[in-house]
Amino acid sequence: MDVSAKELFKAVGHNLLQNKWLFLSQGALLQLVLLLLGTALVQFGFRLILVISGQPNLSLDTFKAILFDPLGLAGVLIFVTIVAFLLFFEYAILTFLVAGSYQNQKLTWKNICILTAKRIRKLNWKQIPFFLLYFLSMVPAANLDMGSFLTDRLYIPHFITGELMKTTTGLWGMMILWLVLIYVNFRLLFTLPLTMVNEQSIVANIRKSWAMTKKGKHTFVFSWLALESILAILTICMLLFFLFLGGVLDTSGQSIVVETVLFTIFKTLMFYQTFLTKLIILSSILYVLKKENEIQVVCQMPEGHRKNTLGIVLILTMFTLFLGVYNSVRLYTASLNPHQLVIAHRGFNAVENSIQGLQNAAKVHADYVELDVQMTKDGKFVVVHDYDLKRLANIQQRVKERDFQEVKGLPISQGNQKAVIPSLNEFVQKAQELDMALLIELKPDGQDPQFFVQKFLEEWDSWSNTSAYKVMSLDKDVMQCLKQERPSICSGYVIPIQFGYFEGFHMDFYVIEDFSYNETLVQEAHEDQAELFVWTINEESQMERYAQSDADGIITDYPDQMQNVKKNIQKYDTYLDRVLRLITDTK
Repeated sequence: MDVSAKELFKAVGHNLLQNKWLFLSQGALLQLVLLLLGTALVQFGFRLILVISGQPNLSLDTFKAILFDPLGLAGVLIFVTIVAFLLFFEYAILTFLVAGSYQNQKLTWKNICILTAKRIRKLNWKQIPFFLLYFLSMVPAANLDMGSFLTDRLYIPHFITGELMKTTTGLWGMMILWLVLIYVNFRLLFTLPLTMVNEQSIVANIRKSWAMTKKGKHTFVFSWLALESILAILTICMLLFFLFLGGVLDTSGQSIVVETVLFTIFKTLMFYQTFLTKLIILSSILYVLKKENEIQVVCQMPEGHRKNTLGIVLILTMFTLFLGVYNSVRLYTASLNPHQLVIAHRGFNAVENSIQGLQNAAKVHADYVELDVQMTKDGKFVVVHDYDLKRLANIQQRVKERDFQEVKGLPISQGNQKAVIPSLNEFVQKAQELDMALLIELKPDGQDPQFFVQKFLEEWDSWSNTSAYKVMSLDKDVMQCLKQERPSICSGYVIPIQFGYFEGFHMDFYVIEDFSYNETLVQEAHEDQAELFVWTINEESQMERYAQSDADGIITDYPDQMQNVKKNIQKYDTYLDRVLRLITDTK
């Protein structure tokens, strides 16, 4: 990159200021188009997969069946094509918008769409896999601020990263992978803009981007950080100003009108801050490409076209009104769910699944304690999560390969804490002494479901006062067997990844990961007279969001913090308080 940081900073800053109203209006319009058209097309593609494959949902259980069904595979290919088209469409519009501004051409949407259509026709079928792989590689590194509206909610599910980071090897592995992906993403930063503005294939542009970022990386980073810092400071100052103004106009914080306007202003500022961040990076890239004569596409405004100020005002007004209506509904309905259960994930503040963890969960008034149950070689049950004993006991052997007496009482450690593996009966006895309800997860390790359930019921029948207990498993066969053998037991199915309906499960409750949660699933579960729990919710912003949702239970490593969040929401529940909670929610 043959350009100085100062030159890049001045050129990009000048371009953004000179075309600010164009960028703001077109950004709002693009968001509306993608929100309405893009969401509808993605939902259509997803439903098409389910309909033609005959599956009720997309989960770990049905994924293989869909891929090995010719019709299902065809549906997947159609869905992938739709997503590729929408991603390409979004970035093409942004690229031509900025490229046109550098060529002193303020293009209309008609011109931009014509140019985009030409680029899409150039993208042949062979390039689509490379295009999608390029986008997927950006997900773990949080898209380097170049994420699409369609990929904003794509991330590695927490139940995967959380388990990996519980070991030193996993933690270092995640850190190294994250750093490698950030480096690779940066080296490929020019790939997509190059594909839009030249006639070469995406593979050729991947090579070119790698070569262009070999030198001058610090120039790009320094300029970007400087512009980002200015944008962040301006955004914070405006947020504080409007917060102060809202306090003057509504001293009690109870005016739904004032707080809706305030919330809409906040969300608008945050949207444009994110959008302008993307434009800063894209403007920097295109300025470098312009300097190196890489822009081969001519962005030309039609003759006789005049600036449409009224159109810009109408777009911004429509966008703001849309946000206002949506935000007023969110603000009015953002109240505490008083019936929601707080479930301590494997206990609390002790070695996981230990008696001490159970006792600590009772001290902070968790409603339930979740525990993991496995069967030993001789058909008895112990409370331990991992199938092998390596992580906690430093023994390279699976639980099912040892007799009960060899596992029960085995010393285990986690961090600086120590404990022993308890038997299931010991755990239940202590829970009954503490008057603590249990959420029992059955974890068969390849054992016969019928035999596993039979042995579990033998222990279950030896307990008293189990009416509040709930039993769940990732193994659908085990839960169906349990439901058939003992319908009176409250039975649930754990679903790590779920898109679509719960059809075909027929359980008393479902447990899904945060990655798959949406309000439609809750409504469907409730219509089926079932409950829905979400795991593992550990961040305060997540806790605040879910405490105000219709989810029936929250599984968390920090039940004390979850209880405090619920108390604070109940105590501080003016419309202003709701605004402040909602703007800190990143989802």
